[in-house]
Amino acid sequence: DLDSVAYGFMASQALFTGLELGVFDRIAEAGDAGTDVTALRAKCGCDAPRLQTLLTSLVAVKCLRRSTDGMYTLSPNTAQYMVSSSRHFYGDYLRYQIGRQF
Repeated sequence: DLDSVAYGFMASQALFTGLELGVFDRIAEAGDAGTDVTALRAKCGCDAPRLQTLLTSLVAVKCLRRSTDGMYTLSPNTAQYMVSSSRHFYGDYLRYQIGRQF
């Protein structure tokens, strides 16, 4: 249905943007404690309100987890497949595909 296609597109765009900005690598570098939006803003060079919107989207699609005190950590799948230091990283493939589908 049309809604599934539209929302699927938005979810993939959030994933691709997180990958392009290095959000997943920056959160992985923070370790198990995670990191907050202020630290990510400095490391990713992204405007805070826009970054907050992206992080909220990534939490909604279960790429990230957000604690009650505002710390972001990676979901297990994101840690395995979207962190460039992981031996299972396939972000390069996704980066290659961005904008090449049609």
